Amino acid sequence: MCRIQYFKGEHKNEYLAQSGKEVRHYRHGLLEGSWMVSDDDIIGEFERFHDGCAQYRQEWKQLMEKNWVRTVNGRESCIREIVEANTERVIYRGGIDETGARDGRGIEFDYDLTKPKIEGYWEGDKLKRILRLFKGKIMTEFCNTEDNSEVSSRIPIYYGEYQYDEVHNSFIRHGKGSLINIKGIADREGEWEKGIPSTFFELTDGWYKVDDNPLKNQSDSKIIVVKSHAFKEASSFNLSHYKKAETIEIGGHNFQNVDHFEISGMDALQTLSIGDYSFYKDDRENRFFRTCSIMDCKNLRSIKIGNHSFHYFSNRFELVQLPSLEHLEIGVLDEDSACFSYCNLEIRGLFFCVLFIQTYPN
Repeated sequence: MCRIQYFKGEHKNEYLAQSGKEVRHYRHGLLEGSWMVSDDDIIGEFERFHDGCAQYRQEWKQLMEKNWVRTVNGRESCIREIVEANTERVIYRGGIDETGARDGRGIEFDYDLTKPKIEGYWEGDKLKRILRLFKGKIMTEFCNTEDNSEVSSRIPIYYGEYQYDEVHNSFIRHGKGSLINIKGIADREGEWEKGIPSTFFELTDGWYKVDDNPLKNQSDSKIIVVKSHAFKEASSFNLSHYKKAETIEIGGHNFQNVDHFEISGMDALQTLSIGDYSFYKDDRENRFFRTCSIMDCKNLRSIKIGNHSFHYFSNRFELVQLPSLEHLEIGVLDEDSACFSYCNLEIRGLFFCVLFIQTYPN
């Protein structure tokens, strides 16, 4: 049996329907809320709805307390949040224990859901680890270490603009920002689009341009040779001024801090040779930023690349408009080469070329 209670005046479009211990509140036929009663006393949790969709669940007994704990309906999963009673603004979202204390991963908000303050891990209502700090439109993202409650223990990895993804209750890099190294200095500056990196500028010790190119005094040479281990720490590699070079030989273990390799418009160049472990840096996190391009060299006939060179250049490897190229050799037969791991290879504008590419032996 269902008992209906109607209202008048401004609530004339609402009614209550009680079946057993369950009471439901309707407005224009859409469910607004539901709760349980026992001997005319409200018990347990109540649920709020909006436009027919559940918003949250909350304990009735908490309505007299300073803060409320709610379970909010989410598309991916339910989210727990703490709400300030007198303003109904959300002050925390995340893990909450049985006593209503913050416990686990969560986000503390300053004024409303558009102004987060801290994201981190709590234990017994105490902040133990900081993942992100927020100030206005800027987010500082930290390395996920065990305990960085002390300011000297925090290791930033990103500083810049962000976007809050309310569906997943998470923050993503969005807009202008910088990647920060272990020294607390930016080594890349650029833009993100909903977590996806786009345009970047390289920095060295926080500076936009450092001229450490070891070939800067050889612009008139026809043969350029870099001995093995000669420039291991060099962070820039620019050949745009070496128009007369016919041969370039780079020994092993060089230029390990270079992220972008480009040879373009060198019409005199005929042979290019690179030894083992050059342009190699074991930095998996940033490997998809690294690119290698060889293009518009009309007389280039031969390219040889040794084992493990360009190992973590995983963004793009392109050979474009090399009409004279006859021989391309990457790696050594029956040896573990691992050049250009997980990289996209693009070849355009070659007339006839013998290719030998060894990645991993059978």
